Amino acid sequence: MEAGVGKGRAVAFSDGVFAIAITLLVLNIEIPSLSTESSRELERALDDVLPNLLSYFIGFYVIGKFWLAHGRLFGGLRDVDAGMLNANLAYLATIALLPFPTGVLGEHGDLTAGVVAFAGAVTLCGLAETGLLVLAHRKALLGEEWRARRRADLFEALSVPAVFLVSIPIAFASPVAAMYSWLVLIALRRGGARLGLMPG
Repeated sequence: MEAGVGKGRAVAFSDGVFAIAITLLVLNIEIPSLSTESSRELERALDDVLPNLLSYFIGFYVIGKFWLAHGRLFGGLRDVDAGMLNANLAYLATIALLPFPTGVLGEHGDLTAGVVAFAGAVTLCGLAETGLLVLAHRKALLGEEWRARRRADLFEALSVPAVFLVSIPIAFASPVAAMYSWLVLIALRRGGARLGLMPG
């Protein structure tokens, strides 16, 4: 392992990155400023904030799910080495980037580029997460129970980048349809659990 960096420090640092990234999401939501103090104007201003609120909850859910998967993976590691630590840093770089495309989605979710920016960022996170899992298996850093469910874990990890990657060409036809296509991930994971392709 890298000098002085063990599994505990790696997990603590990772949790910190996740916590900061998920907290930064709320900074994309600005408190409405009113030219006149009236309920009607406040209602209009709050309507303008709704897309940012929606993107906040989408981003919170996505980062939260990545955090849960990361915690499960590192909880199963017997040890970490330099390769795993460096791969984890690369993965965390993609997580730390997510607040920016999430903000773009909130401001420009009706534009193709806004949806593509977010979908591309999540795809990158999902591929980096899959890379961590593959590396852990290749280096035999996981216990026997993980080796037994290797196919299921890979299916679960790859389902995220697959869905968001497919949504990119859809966004060129309809940004709204592309965002709705992300809901396929829920059905895909439920179906995979029933078929034994991923943990239930």
